[in-house]
Amino acid sequence: MARNVLGGDLVPCSFEPLTGFYRDGCCESGGDDVGVHSVCAVMTAEFLEFSRAHGNDLSTPMPEHGFPGLVPGDRWCLCASRWQEAYEAGAAPAVILDATHARTLEWCSLAALQAQAAKNRQPRGRSRGPDSEALRRGRWRAGGRSRMSVVPRVELCPKRVRASVGGATVIDSTNVRYVWRDRPYPAYYFPPSDVAAEYRDCADAEHEGLLFFRWAAMDHWFEEDEEVYVHPRDPHTRVDILPSSRPVRVEIDGVVVAQTDHPTLLFETGLPTRYYFTKPDVRFDLLEPSDLVTACPYKGVARTWSVRIGDSLHPDIAWVYDHPLPESIGIAGRVAFYDERVDLVVDGVHQGARLL
Repeated sequence: MARNVLGGDLVPCSFEPLTGFYRDGCCESGGDDVGVHSVCAVMTAEFLEFSRAHGNDLSTPMPEHGFPGLVPGDRWCLCASRWQEAYEAGAAPAVILDATHARTLEWCSLAALQAQAAKNRQPRGRSRGPDSEALRRGRWRAGGRSRMSVVPRVELCPKRVRASVGGATVIDSTNVRYVWRDRPYPAYYFPPSDVAAEYRDCADAEHEGLLFFRWAAMDHWFEEDEEVYVHPRDPHTRVDILPSSRPVRVEIDGVVVAQTDHPTLLFETGLPTRYYFTKPDVRFDLLEPSDLVTACPYKGVARTWSVRIGDSLHPDIAWVYDHPLPESIGIAGRVAFYDERVDLVVDGVHQGARLL
């Protein structure tokens, strides 16, 4: 059971609009949620303008991603670092403490969250229907399975896709469809005949007779014979890794933590440029290993590091792919930092925070 910042069970945040990194109405945050969308916040006009001015427009609808656009009064699972940034600027929205994941405390103090606590704690949306535990686990399905309320984009996936549970293959298909639902990347949908009979009724959604299963419902996913992490690879996403001679510097609390004139730049469709440093260019005397391990479908599995400046610990702020997937071998053993949480200087120019 996920815990909230008060130590109790995490309760839903909002079903209308449907929020959460996993789009299940809750601000649950796992290792694949690198942005830590853990704060259940009540939107205000002031905060929405603050977010827009800082590069994250939450007001404009994006129907292609199933995002309705937010208005004052809506509840939404915010990134913990964005809420903290707004708090320090005096623009933080109110917080539903019972619905705010405990992971938030890595970025925000409980005192600050309590100071912004909202009075009305009931989740917005469904007044009747499935119990909160079923919703939290994403296992509630009207009439057995959820059905889409918007027309999705569908494409043929040319790859063989398999999934296993407990060492047994339960999905094996060469007739897969990519379906873009409510995320920027696609989901796999399978013909029922390619799913083990005992798992067909466990599908979380269906579209035109095809079945969808949550990623976490399976132990392992494979495209052909290569394991895939976090979510399906988007066939329209490109990752370019290029050497550069641009001077790049990372500062935290005014201290230079990394500096180089030979960075490796990673360009990934739809995401900010990431700047990778060789280890000699990083002050490892300031870094402490973290327990958090993250994964990316295009790069593989990464170890994370925290940075300690004096008495201040900045948790899970850097990462290293020791053994990346073949297409990302150019960043093997190199260190990158979350631009959103550091002072990044490129070509002598301080870059503004860019939080997705």
